[in-house]
Amino acid sequence: MSAIQEAPTLRPWHVTVYVLGRGILTIGEHELVGIPSAMEFAPEIRAAAQHLLTFIGEEKFE
Repeated sequence: MSAIQEAPTLRPWHVTVYVLGRGILTIGEHELVGIPSAMEFAPEIRAAAQHLLTFIGEEKFE
């Protein structure tokens, strides 16, 4: 049986994705806000998410 890992205490955070200087989506500890047409920018939002993972690396769970 594996031990359950407790989540670390996180400091408040948020990330905003901009496309051509326009805020498209903001996610945060307690927020998820986007423009009504955010799905039109799905490739850019996915690219931003991938860059965040690339920057810090993915956490490995065992």
